[in-house]
Amino acid sequence: MGACRSPRRRAPIHPALPRPSSEAILRRGIFSWRGGVSSDDVIARVHKASRGLPRAVNNLAVQALIAAFAAGAYIVEDKAAWAAVVEASSE
Repeated sequence: MGACRSPRRRAPIHPALPRPSSEAILRRGIFSWRGGVSSDDVIARVHKASRGLPRAVNNLAVQALIAAFAAGAYIVEDKAAWAAVVEASSE
């Protein structure tokens, strides 16, 4: 008799978030530190680049925070968000 194989489990695929949900995650969660974000352009850039996928939203937001910190800023500006998107797209 052959060995029983269990069916391969796949990780669940999360649907893309609508922009208001991405904005809530970013404003109340990741970007809720000292300064926050400089404008809605930052949120729009992160949402568009991540295509609303929750994990990508988080990863881009963290990269934007790192870019802002490296620049010595307390606010995530569009330049930091742009740097995060460029770095993520080059990987």
